[in-house]
Amino acid sequence: MEKPKGASMFFINREDNILLFLRDKYPIVPKDKYPNMWDVLGGHVEDESPLECIRREMQEELGLYISMPLLLGVIEFPDRTDHVFCEFLWNDDVNRLNKKLTEGQRVCWFGLDEIRKMDLAYGWQPHVIAFLEHKKRVRSADFDPCSPEQALARDRAWGFR
Repeated sequence: MEKPKGASMFFINREDNILLFLRDKYPIVPKDKYPNMWDVLGGHVEDESPLECIRREMQEELGLYISMPLLLGVIEFPDRTDHVFCEFLWNDDVNRLNKKLTEGQRVCWFGLDEIRKMDLAYGWQPHVIAFLEHKKRVRSADFDPCSPEQALARDRAWGFR
């Protein structure tokens, strides 16, 4: 049986912080194992591609239209396969984003040192740390649009498949 597919978004700002959202305090669905925990934005791939999924989820959850996010890679979790995208947010006003938020309690920017001390939902912490450490080393030059071959090489550098 094929594992469910997901699509997730690493939003980054000028300070190399990542945008996370605080999951609802009380589970909306009974199988939610991570109420009231910080999590990466994203959702389940339905009858669509991972790119279409992440565009839909960001429109639904934050009111943001994402045209062509960078595919960072694919992570194989024990319970799912997740396609991870990245987008730089120039307008990183959390108050504006929180007004549009339709899922979870709020969004907030976090830096690498903060992430190291957190327990993120769905096993995201080591992947977010690896991404932010790599981002810190190479800075923004690594986020130019690239070919699938370059994306695959980047995947391996960040521990993605």
